[in-house]
Amino acid sequence: MILAGTYSTDITPKLPVDLNGYILRFGETEGVHDPLLANFLYLDASDKRILLISLDILTINNELADQLRTQLSAELEMDKDGILVAAIHTHSAVGSPYLRNVGKESKEWLEDFRKKIIKGSKIAKESAVYAELEAYHAFSSVAVNRRNPDRGIDPNTPFIIVKNEEKILAWLINYNCHPVCLKEDNLLISADYIYYLREFLYKKLNSRFPVLFFNGGSGDIDPKRRGSFAEAQLTGEKLGEEILLAYEAYKGEKLIPDIFYQTQSLEIPYAWYPTLKEAEENLKRHNEQLESSETKEDKKINGAFLIWAEEILDRVKNSRVPKALNTEIHYIKLGKVTFLALPLEIFSSISLKTRKKINNPFCFIVSYGNGYSGYLADKAAYHEGGYEVEQWHKYAGILPQVSNSEDIFFEALDKLREQ
Repeated sequence: MILAGTYSTDITPKLPVDLNGYILRFGETEGVHDPLLANFLYLDASDKRILLISLDILTINNELADQLRTQLSAELEMDKDGILVAAIHTHSAVGSPYLRNVGKESKEWLEDFRKKIIKGSKIAKESAVYAELEAYHAFSSVAVNRRNPDRGIDPNTPFIIVKNEEKILAWLINYNCHPVCLKEDNLLISADYIYYLREFLYKKLNSRFPVLFFNGGSGDIDPKRRGSFAEAQLTGEKLGEEILLAYEAYKGEKLIPDIFYQTQSLEIPYAWYPTLKEAEENLKRHNEQLESSETKEDKKINGAFLIWAEEILDRVKNSRVPKALNTEIHYIKLGKVTFLALPLEIFSSISLKTRKKINNPFCFIVSYGNGYSGYLADKAAYHEGGYEVEQWHKYAGILPQVSNSEDIFFEALDKLREQ
């Protein structure tokens, strides 16, 4: 048996607040369609403990994620490497880092958020009871590859059910799709299709419980249906139907109380290390682009790029230009279930290759885990170009990554698996 404690708390910001996720969103937030939640699962087995936290926000920045995990490690008397804090990546919410020229993070919300995460984690630990965990493997097809529909998606949808006798304590779900059914014209706070997924499960199972959603290989994946709350509902309920089909048709794999975790460093070099002259020319070019902007959309985008160019020049002048992105792969094993988390948006092809290497149907591929540093794109994307490899760093990053980033990731993954 294993001890499991769960909790759910509302982390919706008070209005007014700036939404994050779309550079071309205009107008102030108009209200709350559905509350943003933080969902917690604390597990204790044979003196090994893990804490999983799923957040209904766009992203959590690296510094904040590290601070929370460090504090929780001390206060809950557990290893930091056993703590996973992951955002669901809804584009109708708050979450840092904010895209340049999009908005600012609410200091009031941030302070309240910190307190709620610490408090919620403690409550989850204190509420722990003996439980059983069952793992299932489903498939879903509510998503599409936004770069090339013929390229396919990662349809794997593993999920875990935590029970105390017959009472459901929590569900953990891993799927690979951007929560962007709601586009930039939406001005209401929402967890997007994930809200409707939860409500569908509650209705069908006649019970309410924390649902921890972990977004996976979704870097190049969007919902097939976009544009309204009706589309979000259709997507969430369809995903729920496919999950429940597996739950009702098959017997779950009971998990033994065996916990293991470790981290592996990952260093991805940047493809450009600008000189002072190059940084000055870069700033001049983006300043000219902003001055020539004719539409409000062009002004918004070019305004963001100018801010980035100014920051790069400042870094060059002060010798603060990094040569690489230094981050970590976070690995947690719970019986036959594995969680492989990165603070990156993993492309679907990389997700599929990772699953093949790990060879485990109960593998949770987790993007947006323990921070956020941009995309982990495949080599095809670097050959083709596009937003994820040519422009994203201008919105919220620093510099473009080298084109063989996926090779570097798989080399680090192999080292992790050899340990």
